[in-house]
Amino acid sequence: MDTRCVRDFIYIDIDRVKSIISQLEEGLIDQTEILSGSSEGSTLSGEGGLIGIFKAEADLNLNFHRQLSETKSLHDYIYNKVEKLLLSESQLLRIPNEEFCVYSEKLRNSLSDTSFILIRGKIAINDFSQLRKLVSNFAELSKFIARCSIAAKTDLSKSQAKLAYDNLVNDFNNNFDKNTKEGLILVFDMFYQDRTVVKIFPFRDNLDFRFVGNLNKSYLRDDIESIIYKYGTEPVSYWVIFGQIASIPPKNRSNKMQEMTGNQIEKALHGLFDANREIEKMAQSVTFPEIAITPIAIYRE
Repeated sequence: MDTRCVRDFIYIDIDRVKSIISQLEEGLIDQTEILSGSSEGSTLSGEGGLIGIFKAEADLNLNFHRQLSETKSLHDYIYNKVEKLLLSESQLLRIPNEEFCVYSEKLRNSLSDTSFILIRGKIAINDFSQLRKLVSNFAELSKFIARCSIAAKTDLSKSQAKLAYDNLVNDFNNNFDKNTKEGLILVFDMFYQDRTVVKIFPFRDNLDFRFVGNLNKSYLRDDIESIIYKYGTEPVSYWVIFGQIASIPPKNRSNKMQEMTGNQIEKALHGLFDANREIEKMAQSVTFPEIAITPIAIYRE
């Protein structure tokens, strides 16, 4: 007897999920009152496509009005249906898979800028708002850590403890001076702000090949602090990300455009934009060998 896969969803962009299934089912969902803004429920009936499956399995009365009844369980159900449909239509690429169980350039070359992908691997969660707090409060935090470290050494005299404390704090400050702190905070505020980025590594033997996406926190099943508390920023288990390729940076990409003609002001502005693009490339853009994705769902199995 087959065992059904039960998923622990961390993240679902339900708007994209419904858009995909609406297109796959030739607009059946769009013909209901999902987008009409009506507060009245739409009872889906009929025997074909998604409607027939809903009727056969649960005879559900689906009210898609945003403010009333979009439940998590319904979102899970719709997502599972989307994944099955894309797989059945050969429009969803599993990574790794039987053909690509290890990394090869052939895999990278097989991807397009619109490919749907289902990636299983180890992930890293980079919460820049949390990192900014750490940087902003590093001086006080380092003093607290130093105090705790010295307090554990009960064999030290008072003067020895004071000297050891001062040495620890100085070591922290020497490795992280005021200018470094202010520079990092400036970079966070200009480019990252409160962004949360997820990276997934499908091949353990090639960690350079990874997919990177920005998370919309409103689609998280729990707040990011709780997720990090439960799983850490590098969870030990394998996670799955369903998403769509956003861009595949080439190996030698240049952000500089061809020289534009025009007056001196236009040329000066063009130069500023070129300089800004170089900074963005250094600070926030996804660059080779990473591949940028739009995460649609993240779950554990």
